[in-house]
Amino acid sequence: MKEQNSRPIKDTVESILNHLKKKSLIKKEEIITAWNKIVDKKIKNHTRPIKLRDNILIVNIENSNWLFELETRYKEEILNKLRDEIKKIEIKDIRFRIGDV
Repeated sequence: MKEQNSRPIKDTVESILNHLKKKSLIKKEEIITAWNKIVDKKIKNHTRPIKLRDNILIVNIENSNWLFELETRYKEEILNKLRDEIKKIEIKDIRFRIGDV
């Protein structure tokens, strides 16, 4: 016997996926806002946060020179500032990769 308030499984799954997508977009916007607030202009002009995957922030960078600079000089500082700025989103690490900025 079918319940009156039951929904097809397809509708339930779509609803859950839409909710997760919205949550993901909110996180991305918070991260981008924080990134733009904490990094200085010279870094901001050569980088772009792309996504948060498994609590690791993926950031595109312009070239290998910036990759070296960010990995060796700025990574820990940026990571700590992000953690301070966005306490409700856990960021375990930052991975820099050469890509579209």
